[in-house]
Amino acid sequence: MNVKHIKTLATTFLAVVCVSSFAVPSAMATAPPGVSPASVTIAPTRGCTDDRAGCWVGFNALGDLQFALAREYPYGNWPGRGSYSSGNRQGRVTYLLGGQLIYSGIAAPYHVIYINRTVVGKTVDRR
Repeated sequence: MNVKHIKTLATTFLAVVCVSSFAVPSAMATAPPGVSPASVTIAPTRGCTDDRAGCWVGFNALGDLQFALAREYPYGNWPGRGSYSSGNRQGRVTYLLGGQLIYSGIAAPYHVIYINRTVVGKTVDRR
């Protein structure tokens, strides 16, 4: 192999390593079904696997939704939501209950907002 070919291979290998180890931010993630990508700045991920993240329990095909970033997730439409656990940051949620928009109180880190009904989630705010 000549030096130019080795240099090209090394550059390609470095690019592959960098790209494969790069985590795509949630803001670039695809929104789950029922959530308009145009209206949501940051999409939640399905399943709650990180106990530091906020988690909104789900009772339908969307399942549990995890909100990992410390910021607001505005303008969602997440049907079938139940209790919300705040993870390592304080958090609050808004949801539709009987056609009325309800604003929860603020939950301290590692606390749960008990809704005790199935609701349609609208926003999550983690600070």
